[in-house]
Amino acid sequence: MVPDAEDRTTVHDIIFGELCRGIVLEQSRQRYLDVIAKARAAGADGVILGCTEIGLLIGPTHVDLPTFDSTLPHADPASRLCTGAERRAPAQRRITRPWRLHPPHFSIGRFSR
Repeated sequence: MVPDAEDRTTVHDIIFGELCRGIVLEQSRQRYLDVIAKARAAGADGVILGCTEIGLLIGPTHVDLPTFDSTLPHADPASRLCTGAERRAPAQRRITRPWRLHPPHFSIGRFSR
């Protein structure tokens, strides 16, 4: 499940108009929490922060649902690669450009337990 069109626009505008510029506003945090509350009322039982900047605004301390921040799956392998903890042959290195894929930045879902 993803937020409706109006909420997706709000989420997008906050990411690119504020978070990418280092601006973290309490009113934007509240707007995200409103979007999450609306989804929870519709049956969501978890939140995926599908853009690494969203973790600047909200996290598990703000939401009483399981929250999955996409920053860690990106940062952990990158740090291992940069520190030499993970060595790969050049042909095995793959540079992806997820910003070209345009996935939903924020999704709220039902997760099996």
